[in-house]
Amino acid sequence: MNEMVLREGLDDLFVDYEHAQAAVREAVWLYNYERPHMSLDLYKPAEIHCRS
Repeated sequence: MNEMVLREGLDDLFVDYEHAQAAVREAVWLYNYERPHMSLDLYKPAEIHCRS
């Protein structure tokens, strides 16, 4: 996430840049480690990556 995104409307959602970074980091972690994906036969991306 970069500063441009914050300047273009997300700045109202977050207290500061660090708060926004933490929220994005958490969302990416959830997407890769907690959320099963239909395209991966309901595996999580991290599970598929560890198989390789």
